[in-house]
Amino acid sequence: MREKIVISSAEAAEFDELTSIFEYDEEHVLDDSVLLLIQSS
Repeated sequence: MREKIVISSAEAAEFDELTSIFEYDEEHVLDDSVLLLIQSS
């Protein structure tokens, strides 16, 4: 079982910001233009 930690609201907000950026990137990974960029490099 993971230990429970208490984080400040600033830390929670920063975490939310980072995860939302990551989720945004994940949704756009399979975009055709991105795949073309990867294949052509």
